[in-house]
Amino acid sequence: MISTEVVMHGDLIEDAVRAVRARAADDLARVAEAVLVAEHADRLVVHVVREARRSGRSWAEIAAVLEPSLAHAVVHARQTASRDGPAGPAEEPHP
Repeated sequence: MISTEVVMHGDLIEDAVRAVRARAADDLARVAEAVLVAEHADRLVVHVVREARRSGRSWAEIAAVLEPSLAHAVVHARQTASRDGPAGPAEEPHP
């Protein structure tokens, strides 16, 4: 059974996809629009973390909530770094 939380997050993503498609008709413009959405999401996280701190939540409590996302980001960064090697990413051929 799918939890309400998973459905809610799916709805958020679908809402964001619809908004991006509505604002940009071109594929590359949609990529740029999605980046803006992600930047706003990052600012939203900062905002609600500040609210949690003002409400008396400890950094340990906040970190416990953030940890799964941060752990995913660290794994992705490590995978990218190991794939690219110490010299960084290889140049992509331009068509």
